[in-house]
Amino acid sequence: MTKPFNVESSDIKSLNDIQLTQLLKILLHAEAHAFGIPQNSVEVALNIITGDGGEDGRISWKNSKESTDFIPSRNTLFQNKATNMGPSEYGKELVTKQGDIKEQVDNVLSAGGSYIVFTTQELNGSQKLKRITAMRTVFQNKNKDYASSCILKIYDASQISSWVNCYTTAIVSVLHWLGKPLERGLKSYNLWKEDPALELLPFSHVKSRENFIDSLRDKLLKPQSCCRVVGLSGLGKTRLAFEIFRANDTIKSLLVYVDANHIPKIDALVADWISLGYRSILVVDNCDYQLHNSLVQEVSRNTSKISLLSLDYDFQEVLRQTFMIKLNPMTDDEITDLLKPKYASNLPDLDRITSFAQGFPQIAVLLAQSRLDQDPRTGELTEDDLANKLLWSRNQPENTDFLKILQVSSLFDSFGVEAEAEDQLTYIAQVSGFDSDKVYECIQIFAERGIIDRRGRLAQVVPKPLAIRLAGQWWRSTRQQKQKDLISEMPPSMVESFCRQVEKMNFHSDVKSLTQELCGYQSPFGQAEVILSKQGSRLFRSFIVVNPESTSATLSRILEEMNLDQLLQIDPDVRRNLVWGLERLCFHAEFFTPSAWCLLKLAAAENEVWTNNATGIFIQLFRVFLSGTEATPDTRIQLLKQALNLNQKEVDLVIIKALHNAISTEGSTRTCGSEYQGIGAPLQEWKPQIWQDVFDYWQTCFDLLISMFHRENDLKLEILDCIGDSIRGLVKIGRIDTLDSVIKQVVELNGYYWPSARNNIKSTLRYDADSLPEESIQALYKWLDILSLKDVELEDKLRAIVSNPYWESIQDDQNNYINVAANNAQQLASELTSNLESLLPLLHLLLHGQQNQAYTFGRQIILELENESIGLFTMTALQSFTQIENANSSLILGIYRGLYEKSTDIWQEYLNILIETEDLVALYPQCLCQGSINKNNLDQLIDLIHNNSLPLESLNILGYGSVVKNINAEVFQEFCLQLFEINTQASWLILKLMFAYCYQDDLALKSMYESVKMIVTSVPLHDQQIRNLLDFHEWDYLTKELLKTSDQELVDRIADQLIDACKYGMNYSYLWDYFKPLLLMLMRDYGSILWPKFNLEIAKREGSQAYWLQDLFKREMGLATQMPSILSALPVEDVISWCHQHPDLAPYFTANCIDVYENKDGSVEASDLCVALLKDFGKDDKVLAALSSNMISRGWVGSLVPYLETDKKFLTPLLNHDISNVRRWAKDQISYIEDQIKRESNLDEEQSLR
Repeated sequence: MTKPFNVESSDIKSLNDIQLTQLLKILLHAEAHAFGIPQNSVEVALNIITGDGGEDGRISWKNSKESTDFIPSRNTLFQNKATNMGPSEYGKELVTKQGDIKEQVDNVLSAGGSYIVFTTQELNGSQKLKRITAMRTVFQNKNKDYASSCILKIYDASQISSWVNCYTTAIVSVLHWLGKPLERGLKSYNLWKEDPALELLPFSHVKSRENFIDSLRDKLLKPQSCCRVVGLSGLGKTRLAFEIFRANDTIKSLLVYVDANHIPKIDALVADWISLGYRSILVVDNCDYQLHNSLVQEVSRNTSKISLLSLDYDFQEVLRQTFMIKLNPMTDDEITDLLKPKYASNLPDLDRITSFAQGFPQIAVLLAQSRLDQDPRTGELTEDDLANKLLWSRNQPENTDFLKILQVSSLFDSFGVEAEAEDQLTYIAQVSGFDSDKVYECIQIFAERGIIDRRGRLAQVVPKPLAIRLAGQWWRSTRQQKQKDLISEMPPSMVESFCRQVEKMNFHSDVKSLTQELCGYQSPFGQAEVILSKQGSRLFRSFIVVNPESTSATLSRILEEMNLDQLLQIDPDVRRNLVWGLERLCFHAEFFTPSAWCLLKLAAAENEVWTNNATGIFIQLFRVFLSGTEATPDTRIQLLKQALNLNQKEVDLVIIKALHNAISTEGSTRTCGSEYQGIGAPLQEWKPQIWQDVFDYWQTCFDLLISMFHRENDLKLEILDCIGDSIRGLVKIGRIDTLDSVIKQVVELNGYYWPSARNNIKSTLRYDADSLPEESIQALYKWLDILSLKDVELEDKLRAIVSNPYWESIQDDQNNYINVAANNAQQLASELTSNLESLLPLLHLLLHGQQNQAYTFGRQIILELENESIGLFTMTALQSFTQIENANSSLILGIYRGLYEKSTDIWQEYLNILIETEDLVALYPQCLCQGSINKNNLDQLIDLIHNNSLPLESLNILGYGSVVKNINAEVFQEFCLQLFEINTQASWLILKLMFAYCYQDDLALKSMYESVKMIVTSVPLHDQQIRNLLDFHEWDYLTKELLKTSDQELVDRIADQLIDACKYGMNYSYLWDYFKPLLLMLMRDYGSILWPKFNLEIAKREGSQAYWLQDLFKREMGLATQMPSILSALPVEDVISWCHQHPDLAPYFTANCIDVYENKDGSVEASDLCVALLKDFGKDDKVLAALSSNMISRGWVGSLVPYLETDKKFLTPLLNHDISNVRRWAKDQISYIEDQIKRESNLDEEQSLR
């Protein structure tokens, strides 16, 4: 029998005052628990310096036992003494300096309580009696009623040791304080909490773990309870166990913690404790299942007062009476909550660490601490013991074959195991040198342990730091040629996964060495054809993270050898990888120049349209903030100066855009990601130390822009806009001197005409004046005066006031908005009416490009000119118009509007000029719209169309606005019908004109009802004629307006129209948005009329016509459109009757179209038509097949599984259908759906590994 450790009276005599007080607290809590006394009954102050009023500890309770083995009454006071004292000194301890009985002592004894001196002295019975007599004498001298009857006791060293030996945790504490040899590893709570690992790993109060804590605490409070927590190393088993005791003094006082690695035979010791009647809660860490079972047999003995909690990383089965908890990885949110209190302030990218830890709290803490310590191997699991415990269980020692397989598997972020992805398993087997069955066996074993995460067809070695460790072992132990073979022979399906994993190996010297070798001049990734391939560029993008130095040099060399045309021909997918890779390289200050140069070359040969193309990434690099680079402004400016030396227009344009970004003060955004390279800390962008750094940078940028002004190219407008656009922002931050110098230089070089600068100055004054200092406002007015148009040439005035004026409006006294730009254009027109000779040669400036106020200008000129000058001005403008290619007609239209307002006769006269002039006749419809249209004008249009002088499309202009609203209804109707006689293909154009005439005008529609009906039902709805959405909106509007009148003929003709469209096919957008909703509405109201017509057509149509009729009638369950079947609007018996009339076709058509099931009051049920169809035609396999096809026709987002579950709910009742064929079909469909659910569930699971 193992000799049990024991505390002797001599041990107690050696305790100091602090230890004695701590011991009292442990004993009182243990005694209270043993006798069912509430823990809050115990009060022990560990501060022994403060005056105690005669009390070092107390226990008081109600409604329980009168006393315990060591506590004589329900209200007991303890006084601690760790010194030798004579009888008289015992009496003196009871009174204050003033000679009164100490308050706490008096209160307890007056209430019938007990007073115990807790001393390290060793006293016999006679010595105790003398001391107790001395205490009673003090009470008698003070005339206390309780002097002779109160309970007074002295617990000396001998009696205390007896009490200590009742509780294991008290024994452990005393022997530890004395430094006496005891069983290695035994710890009380106070000793256990000193473990630094517990301090390092914080505890997060997540719901899942809280439930475990509550359950285990309740169990352990009961003697003979046996509990066990298992889980992979790193999941926090020990930390969870500690948390059970931390906040509960009851079980804290009973705790004995032991690491079984130090005391493997703890079961024999526990047997002795049980025999001695010790009460404790034993926590055994690293407890294998055999030791656990042995402990359970001891702890479960009837005489046992011990509870057991064992912890281990092995999952072997244990005795049945064990309460077992298995810890699983925590969620990312739980890990983040755990890390936040300690690390959030120093590690802003905690989410990356959380993701990398994959649910292992200990690993998350190690990663976070490694980042704080700037460990270059952050991301790799460096603790050998933790790694070995994760990999190998107690009954499975290290297996070198499995280790090799795991190492190769860890080269990939995830890999395929079975089904369509089994080729990836085969490749892992090939690389590791084992057959596929051996690899699969390994995966299954470690999947059961939780080291391999299986999701669907894919698998992943977890946690990620362990995978990085294993992958690193492979890279270190594998010769370089085999490493090259791994990459060259890799299946395309594994490239992305390999890339994601290798990017996390950027700290690994062997991986760096391989990438350097692969990117050499004569090596595979040193060749353009490899890097410019899809797979090669994707691999190269990841190699950039591993070895930016070698990859930067290689990419620079290859792109430098390519000309503009070759760069334009780069495959889009390859270009994406190159741009993303260069974005990462540019973040590094040391690789900025060569990498940004490559980006510049790609930007000059831009062929992508999204904002993060090469141009977007390059110009972003020059921002002050959110630049995406560590490079200093000086480094960036030097690159631009180098680029300017190329003197290429394409490059200069990119440089201007970059400088525009540099001097912009507006808020900006950047796509995050390039700063995260590997698992290390994110790279940090350059940030200015003082504002002068920014001001100097801006000044240099302006200097570059001014220098570009001297170049002989056509980019001056872009430069002017670049500088002009910066004025408002720079004024707001007070850069007045800088702007003043730049504006003066530009004016000196380019003159006063500078629209972008004037517009920015005006915007600043209008929107920001209230927040600007007086100095800034004065500067703005000064610049506005410099750039005013008073001293500029007329040519520039026309551009600034007519072509491209600043948009501005003000409010008058009546709060009406006044268009300042229009007023300025009118004022200029008024000024020029007396100086036409200077204007006429410049009219060509107002007839091309952007002309914001040319209409207003032209109108005002005509209104103010004398009649004799109108002809000169108008004819000059018309002549100039004919000489300009792609001319802008705004000025001409303004002229004709002015002519109309001046005189309808003059207007008509000049309209005739347009008709008579071949080069101008195309303007006739537009100019006609500037006045009031009469019958004569419409007749002229008919003639022009009839003579082919005008195309039909030119009349579209009449369909906009309200230009036809004032025409007599009869005249307008005749005009439309004449157009239709000329060309029946003009029906869509006529419909547009009728829409413009009848829109929101019931009287107009009523007066033209028959004509509108004819046109509406004659337009072709098929997709052989390309029409736009507006056309069908107008058709839909007029059709529904006509249908407000009950007109069966109209309904019949619409049906014919839809049937005709099915001969050729329809645009799906119009089918879903207009045709089907309209037909559904008509079928509900006129089903008895329409259904016979349609069912006859359906019965005789074949091929594509039958297809479109089916599309017209079937239900829609797409993402954008959900609509019931048209058949749902008909009585069930009518459809079924038709099915019986045409049994070879109709049931099949119906099955393809119907709503198979409906949601009725929250439950899925077959539709009435489906029930009837199955009843009458359930024996027809073709009908059942059509129903199957119908069900799977759907659009969805997210998981398909919920939709499949709904299908299954519909089918399940059909397993009991009266027709055996339906039962068989339902069974087959359910079986198919269950297989599909399994496949889709696997795909859903795989998403997190992709």
